[in-house]
Amino acid sequence: MTKTQPEPNAAADTAFERVVLFENTRRLSIASLTLIGLVFPLYFIQHRLFNTGPLILAFVAVSILLTPLIWLMRIQFERWPVWRIKAVQYLYSCVTIAYGCSLSFWSARQADMTHMFFMVIAGLVVIIVMHPRDSFIIHGVSFVSFVLPLPIFMSNPDAVLATQINTTVFMMISQSLSIELYQMRKRSYLDQLNIEKQNTQLKELVRLDPMTQLLNHEASFAALTEEIRRSRRMNIPLSILIMDLDDFKTINDTYGHLVGDHVIRQTADIIRQTVRITDQVGRYGGEEFIVIMPDTDLAAASVVAARIRQALERADFDHSFKVTISGGISQFQLESIDELIRQTDSKLYQAKKTG
Repeated sequence: MTKTQPEPNAAADTAFERVVLFENTRRLSIASLTLIGLVFPLYFIQHRLFNTGPLILAFVAVSILLTPLIWLMRIQFERWPVWRIKAVQYLYSCVTIAYGCSLSFWSARQADMTHMFFMVIAGLVVIIVMHPRDSFIIHGVSFVSFVLPLPIFMSNPDAVLATQINTTVFMMISQSLSIELYQMRKRSYLDQLNIEKQNTQLKELVRLDPMTQLLNHEASFAALTEEIRRSRRMNIPLSILIMDLDDFKTINDTYGHLVGDHVIRQTADIIRQTVRITDQVGRYGGEEFIVIMPDTDLAAASVVAARIRQALERADFDHSFKVTISGGISQFQLESIDELIRQTDSKLYQAKKTG
């Protein structure tokens, strides 16, 4: 059974997920170090922070254990599967949420410190861009972990109710913001892909002859230059074939330029379909074509040229005339590109004279 290729949208979603996870990892690696640096000094003034020293030390200790793992994940990101990266991000998120909840509960009998929990949630939303499904799980776990134990730490029922309502509203806003940030990042990513695709298409259009969709003169010259470099570097043969339609001016004068254009397009199609997949075909001039044949010696190039000639002889151009073509073939012998083309042109003109 053949393996089916993923749909373009599915491939884009998978690529986007990797991009987002890497951005999250990069931000998380910086945030984890920053939080250790900001939270640890608070231990020395814990007596002014409701004696939260044990919570501070616990968070710093766990962060010190997790931070090297986060940095290892950043360094070896390409080797890690998605599930492992998500697991680390989930783990650090849960640790941070637990710290926020604990700070709020610790001081609940003395002061309203719910803002600590809210700050943690808001920070996670900004630092970690999540798929709406993952965001819903994180917000749901956070909400339950904070709201349900509130009556244990707050003795005033009215205060408990007010805090639960405020928390519910805040979590709904936070979830909505998380979804919006995710959608904005996805739109930005897809827009970037679209721009890159359009740029690729524009570059391709600049390289192609608009009538035949073959390489234009400049692109043919550039392709030949690159293949010459490759031939020199790898010491492999390279041959080129330059062809010219015979008596094309007569076709134009007799049948008109529309028919002449049709002949050029059909000839281009025949050449494209006849050459090998490794060959590059260009429209080198008005009715002149070039075939660049990497890793091909003169004998093999002659076989390709013969196939093209025979295919044209068999072709039906929807008119009473037959189209023939003359060509010159040269194998690269370490000469300059201008000399290689000059030699091949010379053989082409000789072929035309001899018929």
